[in-house]
Amino acid sequence: MKSIIRFVFLNILAIFSISSAYANGGGITGRTSLGCGGGSCHQGMADVGTSIVFPMPASGFNIEPGGTLELKIQVGHSSKSGAGFNVKITEETTSKNAGTLVAGIGSRISFSELTHSTPKEMFVGMAEWVFSWKAPSTPGTYLLRAAGNAVNGDGDASTADSWNIMEPITINVGTSSVDEDIVKSSIVTIPNPTTGDMRIDFNLPHSADVQMSISAVDGSIIWQTNTERREAGANTIVWDGLNMEGIPVATGQYIAIIRYGHSFIHVPIIINK
Repeated sequence: MKSIIRFVFLNILAIFSISSAYANGGGITGRTSLGCGGGSCHQGMADVGTSIVFPMPASGFNIEPGGTLELKIQVGHSSKSGAGFNVKITEETTSKNAGTLVAGIGSRISFSELTHSTPKEMFVGMAEWVFSWKAPSTPGTYLLRAAGNAVNGDGDASTADSWNIMEPITINVGTSSVDEDIVKSSIVTIPNPTTGDMRIDFNLPHSADVQMSISAVDGSIIWQTNTERREAGANTIVWDGLNMEGIPVATGQYIAIIRYGHSFIHVPIIINK
């Protein structure tokens, strides 16, 4: 009897080991916030040497409700030979998945999230995957979240691999309207380019909850206001040229995002020191 029990246990253990290896080599989900470390799974801490990039237009990611957004994730590392990833898109204020991710070549869907189907070999320090996202029918702000893992190619989930988590990128789902055209045509940025401080003037056709964010061209938010109710007519928001930590931002191109209600306006701005 003991021999039978031991045989069954060893077979279960073997099946579990194979399944675990497949789960890692064939992609794993639930890592966009937790990362890829912990236990014996890759190194314990995030590594800034692993980059995660989503090429995006200067105006940011914008899509009509129910529309399809084409996306590309690039995972890079200077010394690793391969890479994998995990992506999900959530509601802004919750971790609930939103819309529908559609896998491309080399990726698969698992628990409404996207991951690689097999690790991809790096080319000039970068591996990339193309996929799409069908936006929900409800206008609003959604967050693109991702984790990337750069691997050494030995087939093991070892501490020699290097992973990182990307700061969430906003995706704006809204509708064009006469109101949006009124706001957009009224925007004045003074000065632009600027060496630091900037004033943004705009008119609202009706009262609305308003928030302004400043993002880098990769979509990461570097500064934002609290959401506040503003009345119809002339409005002004002042940005002091600092990030959320109070540090002056570097010379370069940025995007001012004015959100009012469920609508969004993107304004290119330039810091020139």
